[in-house]
Amino acid sequence: VRDELSSSLNLPWEKIERELFADVMEFHRLKVFNGYDPPERLLSRYNIAQIQATLYRALQMTVTLYDHFKAVLRYAKFKGLLHRIRYLGEDTYQVRLDGPASILRNASRYGIQMAGFFPILTHAKRWEMKAEIRDDRFKRNHLLELSDRDRLKGYLPEEQEFDSVIEKQFQNKWGDRKRSGWELLRENEILHKDQHVFFPDFVFRHDSGQIVYFEIVGFWTPEYLVHKAAVLKRFQSRRIVIAVADAIKDPPPMTAIETITFKKSIPLKPILTYLKKQLD
Repeated sequence: VRDELSSSLNLPWEKIERELFADVMEFHRLKVFNGYDPPERLLSRYNIAQIQATLYRALQMTVTLYDHFKAVLRYAKFKGLLHRIRYLGEDTYQVRLDGPASILRNASRYGIQMAGFFPILTHAKRWEMKAEIRDDRFKRNHLLELSDRDRLKGYLPEEQEFDSVIEKQFQNKWGDRKRSGWELLRENEILHKDQHVFFPDFVFRHDSGQIVYFEIVGFWTPEYLVHKAAVLKRFQSRRIVIAVADAIKDPPPMTAIETITFKKSIPLKPILTYLKKQLD
């Protein structure tokens, strides 16, 4: 039948076959591939997408950074990832992040956030990553190890102004002006003590030079809360005020740390009262 059609139309069968479904978009052949990354870059993005899908099942991820620390950590905070930071010396930091397979609620949304975090990591010049991946099918865990030597390079996301809606609401509520001589600065300092690091969400700075650090505790796991309490205890010699979501039942004690609870947004009045006491 093919030979008869080719003969009657005076066309090779291959050309006839190509044009049989010319009116169906799915069967159109790609002729030009403009406006996209070169092959190596496209392959890198594909491999990163594979890694992101794997991270949906991560129990935890440990990242070692030798540069770009503040940018990477800021994006981890923006994504709402539960993290612990250690200073290893010589401008080297280790960040341990809880994975979506380790939390009890909003695991799917958290998995998307962790997957979205990974590409920013690949823009550091030197980095190492280890992730423990849960395998439900074979009832065992796997270790995923990557580094800058794998030559992955993901997209660079747009700079985000705030890490969470709560932070944005608080910044807007405070405004741009000083209050009783106090200025609000966002993620202005990294504090070190021994091998431990504290990166507060905000810093209150007074005209007199007084400094008060402000940390917001919203999303959590029990282990994360215990770790956060331990970090705050190490830095309790500094002036620190924290805001804790009242949805957290029985939070661990934050020794010598001023604590404010909130439901949907952080109230200004108790914070201003605390700041006033620091000047007395």
